[in-house]
Amino acid sequence: MHRLTPDQWQELSPHLDEILGMQDEERSIWLSTLRAQNPTLVEHLETLFAEHRALVEEGFLETRRKFLAEMQEALAQDDRPALKRLAHKVAGGFAMYGFAWAATHCRAMERDALLGDAADLGRRLEAVRRHLGGVQISYRNAGNMEGE
Repeated sequence: MHRLTPDQWQELSPHLDEILGMQDEERSIWLSTLRAQNPTLVEHLETLFAEHRALVEEGFLETRRKFLAEMQEALAQDDRPALKRLAHKVAGGFAMYGFAWAATHCRAMERDALLGDAADLGRRLEAVRRHLGGVQISYRNAGNMEGE
């Protein structure tokens, strides 16, 4: 994902909020007008918007929910190796897209998957599922990744 300094984020954030609410044609015209004044700003906005669109189109949140359901099934069937593999996969995806809290918890489940208490793993898995249920895709300073 695109990394920004705090100053860049301060400059981009209001514009990004604005373009996210526009239709494609309106956004294209607006960005063309802004490009004449500040081409670097527009380049950053286009990159961030493309990343946002990719997340939505690839169904990132939906696939994470699917993987969490598969983790629940593996735990229910006491298939600990499958649980470990899935936790690793999910943790990596969360980390790659800046979901620090969820990534940390999935890494812990990966670590404890083979020998951990099933009830404890189930509670932790449910906490990640609840957390993901409240997540909406948004952008902020990449230097502040303490939680989603």
